[in-house]
Amino acid sequence: MSVTIKRSVGVFSVMSNISVKMEDVVLEKLAPGESVTFEIPKEQESIKISTALTSKTFTVEDGETFDIVRNNLMWGLRYLICFALIITTLIPFFNNFSIARSTIFIHLFFIIGLTIFDMFVPKYLIKRTSDLSEKEQHWNSY
Repeated sequence: MSVTIKRSVGVFSVMSNISVKMEDVVLEKLAPGESVTFEIPKEQESIKISTALTSKTFTVEDGETFDIVRNNLMWGLRYLICFALIITTLIPFFNNFSIARSTIFIHLFFIIGLTIFDMFVPKYLIKRTSDLSEKEQHWNSY
């Protein structure tokens, strides 16, 4: 049984190491824009895609092609957390430079939240190539 996995070239993938695993054995590490075809035993029905701290397992069938693409919802949420952190940083400048304790706690909340989000939430999706819309194919091609 052969399965093809393609990693998109988007900006999100430049700093992530993505590896393809089967039964916790690394088959291949994918670089941005790289596509790899694997021969998998018939009895094997799932493959795991992993980054440093996150992983996703998905089922495969013979001859399928999968794309690892950016999860725009997760990236939007990440940018929203960063924006909230910037806004809370600017609050003391509009409050006569007096820093309230609540502002410090809000900063810590957003910094810890962003750190946890970046480390433990996968910001990629695994989609069958046939399920990608034309917009998604174009978006993930550069």
